[in-house]
Order: sequence, then structure tokens, then C-alpha cells
Amino acid sequence: MSEKVTIGEFAKRFHVSVETVRFYHRKGLLPLPTEKVGAFRVYGPHERMVFQFILMGKKSGFTLEEIKALMDLEPRAGKRFLRQLIARKMDEINATIAGLLAQGEALRGLLEGCRQDGSDELASTMDILIQAAEG
Repeated sequence: MSEKVTIGEFAKRFHVSVETVRFYHRKGLLPLPTEKVGAFRVYGPHERMVFQFILMGKKSGFTLEEIKALMDLEPRAGKRFLRQLIARKMDEINATIAGLLAQGEALRGLLEGCRQDGSDELASTMDILIQAAEG
């Protein structure tokens, strides 16, 4: 996408809506293009690079505030801050994974209790839940 395109074409190429592009403008992450063709602002290589950075940051789990902080970094300070941010994000992801694994184990225990009991009565369901919580 080296040519200049309108917001509609820009959004289309990134598989997002025009409102998504405008959202990032409002949040101050994606500057409004300064160049116009007729009455329309046009997006070029710089906007493309910035938007790719934003999308990659979101895909990696960074918040908009973290992405903004990364964009505002001085190049020399960037790597150290980025390493710290990535390490913190990895810790958050690992904690989330651990929580999800614990939930999976709890559900597996409930499922096993349901299989053993064979009854459809509410009281036995409550017993299964209580036993799972205790065990």
C-alpha cells in the first residue's frame, strides 16, 4: 500500500471498519493524515506503519495506554522499557493461563461428579458442587 488511499480503502486493507480507524484517531494513537486529495484526507506509508504497530500491539495484548507509551519512547530508551513491558505482559498472560487451567480442573471435577452420580435431581447437583468445592 505505497499509494495514498482514502479512509475507506485504508480500513478495508486492514480488515477493520472505518469507525475503528476513527477510534484510533480519537484516542490519539493514529494521527490524522495531513495530505488531502480534493476534500478527502489520504493515508500513506506513514499512517500504514503506525496502524500496523497499533494492531500488532493489540494482538500482543498491550493496552492502548501501553501502545501509546511505546510510540512516545525515545529510540534509545525503548528497548529496556519494551523488555520490561513484555516481561510484565508475559507474567499477566501466565497468571491468566494458570487461572484458566484451574477453572478447567474444577469443571472436570464437576463433570466427573455428574457422571458418577447418574441422577438428574437438584439435590445431587448441589452435593456435587459442594464436594467439588471441598475437594
